[in-house]
Amino acid sequence: MIRLFKHYIPHAVLLFGLCDLALLLLAGDLAWHMRAIQIGIDAGLWFDRLPPILGFAVVCWLSLVSIGLYSPEALRSPRYAFARALVALSLGGVALAVVDFMMPTMGFWRSTLLYALGLAAVLIGLSRLVLSHAVDRDRFKRRVVVMGAGSRAARLKALAEDPDSGFAIVGYISMNEAHRILPEAIGRDDAGDLGEYVARLKATELVLALEERRNALPLADLLRVRTRGIPVQEVSSFLERETGRVDLDTLNPSWLIFSDGFSAGRRWSSIAKRSFDILVGALLLLLSLPVIVVFAVLVKLDSKGPAFFWQQRVGLYGRPFWVVKLRSMRTDAEKDGAKWACENDPRITRLGRFIRKKAREDGDLKQLLSQANIRIMPEVYKATSIMSTVATFVVCVVILVLAFFPLIGGIAIYENQQDPETVIPCIEWAFWNSNMVDETIKWSGEGPDGETVSYGACPEYGTMVFKESWKTMLVLGCGILIPYMAYRHFMNSALREKKRRGYELEKFLPYVASYTAAMAAANSTPDKIFKSLAENEHIYGDIAYDSSMIYRDMTLLGMDLVTALKLAVQRSASPWVTEFFQGMVGTLTSGGNLKLYFLNRAEHYMRENRVRLHIFLESLSMLAESYVVVAVAMPLFLIVMLVIMFWVSGSGAQLSEEMVYGVVMGVLPVIHIAYGILVWMMSDEMKM
Repeated sequence: MIRLFKHYIPHAVLLFGLCDLALLLLAGDLAWHMRAIQIGIDAGLWFDRLPPILGFAVVCWLSLVSIGLYSPEALRSPRYAFARALVALSLGGVALAVVDFMMPTMGFWRSTLLYALGLAAVLIGLSRLVLSHAVDRDRFKRRVVVMGAGSRAARLKALAEDPDSGFAIVGYISMNEAHRILPEAIGRDDAGDLGEYVARLKATELVLALEERRNALPLADLLRVRTRGIPVQEVSSFLERETGRVDLDTLNPSWLIFSDGFSAGRRWSSIAKRSFDILVGALLLLLSLPVIVVFAVLVKLDSKGPAFFWQQRVGLYGRPFWVVKLRSMRTDAEKDGAKWACENDPRITRLGRFIRKKAREDGDLKQLLSQANIRIMPEVYKATSIMSTVATFVVCVVILVLAFFPLIGGIAIYENQQDPETVIPCIEWAFWNSNMVDETIKWSGEGPDGETVSYGACPEYGTMVFKESWKTMLVLGCGILIPYMAYRHFMNSALREKKRRGYELEKFLPYVASYTAAMAAANSTPDKIFKSLAENEHIYGDIAYDSSMIYRDMTLLGMDLVTALKLAVQRSASPWVTEFFQGMVGTLTSGGNLKLYFLNRAEHYMRENRVRLHIFLESLSMLAESYVVVAVAMPLFLIVMLVIMFWVSGSGAQLSEEMVYGVVMGVLPVIHIAYGILVWMMSDEMKM
């Protein structure tokens, strides 16, 4: 481990970073040589081209770091890493293009930059593919020592056994034998000096998972660990970092005090954050200024009054601030007092309806992300989709360059090849005009006897032609169609995830309803029911997450059950689950009996589930019947009919072995594989 800016970096991650930096330098140098060869100039001395190559490598490498190419997810998945690399290189290319525009002598030529980005993407993708197989993935995991051997330590053990976890537990230390449930844990006295013990295990972190901390916190031991530069983490903060959720079972009042989420920040960090906000805000304002000016003019033309609307609002810690926005209502909209806007509000201008529609779309996207359980802001989602589209467009541009590149491009190579239809005419011409053959021109073909015939200077010689219509289709496909499809694909990813999650919710809901009915019959309170559902995510799937959010809102945020259920309705991705929670709200607000409601819903959903399973079994039986006909009866009938037809035929035709082998070893395996994949997909959808 290497400590850099208060962060501990594993050696394997450092290896990846240095390797990527070297590949970026190589890509920049190769691009420089390619461009020099293309325009017919000397590449010059390496020292002379070092500044732009080094600038290219550093900017792209910083972009790789900022995008998260060295995160645990990227280190474990080469595909994920390559996608991040494309986005990062696109951002780096934009930054370098700006630098080149402002300081032309300090950067690459635009064409050289394009070559360098393409080569960098290929080299980094290949390196990740090779290194991911050559280097053990466990090397990328953090080595954790757990102080504790009770239920909390067991929780960490179960989390570490997940293949996708970012840490591995290398030791357990039992501080209290009364709470010990892990047999592999060693006693505190057996560990000796805790600092040396942790260092001997090459641990990168110590996690406190003690069941009882009163008068049991080993302050001297923890001090020895910290003096060795090894961070100490409390189990609640550790679980929040690893799972992205606050674990309520391990939560204690001290977490609310010392957690980073509740810290006000130090002076210098606050100054840095404020400076960053102002700088980025000013940059975004500068970039969006042309659009703002255009809409301001349109607002002035659409209705009388100022283009901007000023209003004082209350911000953090009750501090008032002024908000400025484009005016979407008439200037006298609040002459009778402030009131909420409504549908078809007469106060809204024509242009204001368009502006508010776009604002509602952002609100709809926020709700869609919540329903899909994608925990990012709508702005980040849109930016990620746009940058992914830009990366796709860059790849398409590289493909077009490789296709249309003069002399060495794919189309140029194709068009330099001889048209096969001109070979025979040229051979005939060479036979009758042997004295006119130019041997210096290396045109030759295979004659009827298998010999090589030279026909240099043949007037019949012709090359392949790449049709203009094909070129047009290639340009339109790579320049417009594929980027547009990529944009739609990335923008609709949240909708697809919502549909997938909705299907999973509906699949587990009948069993959840039965479980809640059983818990309610045992006089369990709603908070206990939702807590139990949240703790059994491996049984109830995605609906356990919705239950954990309800339990969090009730216990941690202090909401009542009805309010928590209304928020769950907004987060729900399934109409069935929405109906289930809304029914609970209606039952509670009307004074109904939750036990009877749960029993009724359980019966209803189990009946719906039986119908779904019946439809699935009917589809499976139909598939089995078609399999017998298509994969068994039809091939046998086909072979028998072929044999009979060739047998009764008097033309002397014969049944070739290639035809029989093609049917038996080609058609039949394809049919069996296709049906196997189809059954697997159907069974995977019904898997619980």
